[in-house]
Amino acid sequence: MDTTVARMPPSTPPRTLAGTARALFAHGSPRLLAAQLLVAVAVRPFVGPFGAIDAALVATVVAWWPLQEWLLHRAVLHARPRRLGPFVVDSAAARAHRRHHRDPRDPTFTVLPATTVLILIPLHLLFWWAVTPTTAAALTGVCAFGAAALVYEWIHFLCHAPYRPRSAYLSRVRAHHALHHFKSERHWHSFTVPSLDRLLGTGPDPSEVPQSRSCRDLGIHEPL
Repeated sequence: MDTTVARMPPSTPPRTLAGTARALFAHGSPRLLAAQLLVAVAVRPFVGPFGAIDAALVATVVAWWPLQEWLLHRAVLHARPRRLGPFVVDSAAARAHRRHHRDPRDPTFTVLPATTVLILIPLHLLFWWAVTPTTAAALTGVCAFGAAALVYEWIHFLCHAPYRPRSAYLSRVRAHHALHHFKSERHWHSFTVPSLDRLLGTGPDPSEVPQSRSCRDLGIHEPL
């Protein structure tokens, strides 16, 4: 009996903004993030008035998010497997990111894994419940951080989609991110705020950076 699995012909990548949005929400993680955000936004007005603490929480998330992107990208997603006695320690996030580098145009690994988001959402809720003084403030934190995560997913998806954004900001982010994928994986770890790389020493002049031979495999040879 022939057990060969027939490959379905690849679908045509969307080349419009609306088509790219539909392609994004065909994946589980953006839907989960959107559901969390919609519930938090709908409930927030009923648990207390907005005040200075809400403004401070939103400002804190806005300031922290770009730094978090850089830290996680550099330290977690680009972490190399390490041997610990007879065991090899290698995070699922790093493995998925290496797969993303192997084929940057594959949307499957452009978005966060849905299983990861399912784990993170309750941890996210517990975090804000623990660090804020009221339920209202906790929900504000959930809204702000959840919105930042969804915006990140959308912009990252746009950067790897055939659709070419028209705004100067999105074009800059796309070009900056392309340097990381196709010029050198050792630089350009910031994302939504490209200038952060210059401040943190990972944004050199591209003309002075030699072309890396390990952009795709990150110097780690493993089976597909």
